[in-house]
Amino acid sequence: PGWSRRGRRSRGPVELLAIWLAETAVLLVALNLAAMAVLGLLEPDSQLAADEAGESNRGSYRFRLPNYTDKARAEQHYRELDELEFTYRPYVAWAALPFAGRTITIDDQGERNPAAETAAWGPGEVVRLFGGSTVWGVGVDDDGTIAAELARLWPQAKVRNHGQFSYVSRQSLARLTSLITAGKKIGSAVFYDGVNEVAVLCRADTGVVGHNRQHQMSKRIRGYPKLEQRLQERRSAFLAGLWAVFLGHSVELLERLGGVSIAPAWAALPENHWVCDEQPDKARRVAESLLRNWQTAHQLVTAHGGRFRAVLQPVAYVGRPRVDHITEELDYFGAELRAQYAAVYPLVARMISDSGHDWMRLATHLYDGDDRLYIDFSHVTAAGNKIAAAFLYDVLNGK
Repeated sequence: PGWSRRGRRSRGPVELLAIWLAETAVLLVALNLAAMAVLGLLEPDSQLAADEAGESNRGSYRFRLPNYTDKARAEQHYRELDELEFTYRPYVAWAALPFAGRTITIDDQGERNPAAETAAWGPGEVVRLFGGSTVWGVGVDDDGTIAAELARLWPQAKVRNHGQFSYVSRQSLARLTSLITAGKKIGSAVFYDGVNEVAVLCRADTGVVGHNRQHQMSKRIRGYPKLEQRLQERRSAFLAGLWAVFLGHSVELLERLGGVSIAPAWAALPENHWVCDEQPDKARRVAESLLRNWQTAHQLVTAHGGRFRAVLQPVAYVGRPRVDHITEELDYFGAELRAQYAAVYPLVARMISDSGHDWMRLATHLYDGDDRLYIDFSHVTAAGNKIAAAFLYDVLNGK
């Protein structure tokens, strides 16, 4: 047994399987290398080609947009933006670490306030702006944020910028509560919300009391044993390596030639799937939660002798702003993100109208017109922030 009639040893099933696997692996590697060669002859991927050719104008390359006249200064800003680091903050989940750059200054509270808040401020209105990265001021120097522009319009006011990356209104409510707990004078408080409410809370895996990093933090808190965590990390790296060696280029070639989308299973990101356009009940709950947070903030501020205003902020998908210069950005997110705002924003607008509260305002059409103000689907230049500051000045002064 095990030998042929000619005296040669016959191969068993395990050996045959091993040979087959080896031949398959060699074939896959050869096909992958051939696909890599073919890809080199094809027209490069548009995003990659734009980056390599110095033509991309989204993400870290927004300094190339025609909105910016001082390209070097804008490039410095985005370079500093990439250098920012974040840490855990009680109740609000995260905030930026202190930073001192040429265009960005972050204080010890993790907020973008070049001048410290002191007890020696003296008389004058205290104005606190809450919101996400639009209030924080992505795309502009310290002196071009909404808070800075409002301070110029209103020299008597002490304007504080409490905006933070990706914050939803529930986090702003937590920050407001912490300020009250710390004994800070609130004065006038403005919640400038809407963009993150939709972009974050309309995701399939995020509830209306969630935030952008809840899953990341949940995994950390659950505390994988160190060995298991390391194995998970090594597994991901190992699978990624296998994908690159055996299938990566072949799949990319199929995607390019067939117009299909194929990706390794572990690379799927279900948290990036928005569903408010497909689930009217979720869209309604997102809109209702925003107004409830505003109402709670209004009660808190007025109970402490202050004034409260809530504003539904502009977004490039609503109204008639000029967006021909940010087509790369809008194409990147496609029609799906636009559909979320189409599902939620009208609900919020109707709820504001039905509430009868004059402290809730719409600013959704603030940037309509021919000026290039947007630098992506939510952030604007200093010129745009100046318009927003003028709007808030009027809102706070009874106009």
